[in-house]
Amino acid sequence: MKKVLIFDINGNYVEDKIVDDEYIPQKNEFACSINTVIAFYKPKLVNGQVVEGLTQAEIDKLKGNTLEDAKARKLKELNDACNKAIIDGFDYTINGVLYRFSCSLEAQANFQGTDTLFKDGLITSISWTVTNKVTGKIERIAIDKTTFTNLRLAVFNHINTQISKLRDTLQPKVEQATTIAEVEAVVWS
Repeated sequence: MKKVLIFDINGNYVEDKIVDDEYIPQKNEFACSINTVIAFYKPKLVNGQVVEGLTQAEIDKLKGNTLEDAKARKLKELNDACNKAIIDGFDYTINGVLYRFSCSLEAQANFQGTDTLFKDGLITSISWTVTNKVTGKIERIAIDKTTFTNLRLAVFNHINTQISKLRDTLQPKVEQATTIAEVEAVVWS
């Protein structure tokens, strides 16, 4: 048994079929072992040989390897890195102790809700969960309105810094890149 690839009069692939070993291929056919893998996107018969019928640019487009595809993938990667950097939180010193504050979506909602409670005069302090950067332990600390106001600015600066890094620095580099290598060289660090 062998495999025969059948091509039209222009050399474009039509189909393949399995035939007996004695089968003699016609002019528009190419015979090969039944186990042969024809690794072409668009096989074409040229001078009795099977060749790729697509240009490299067409193959790249099929595979998602165009400059536009690379830019889209890179922008998604950078956006994901930006979100991770925001959520990972920030360090802030209170009473001489350096703490790590989460900035997860839940933490951001807590910051907003607490801000409203302070502004409305409904609370004068709040206990907040933080990680002590010196000991590495999770602690609950009391935060008063003045400290919270400063902390709220730190939250804003943290988020804004990450977004600015993405939108004002890295995204323009990706958009201005003229090669895939230039796109791939843009990294979140």
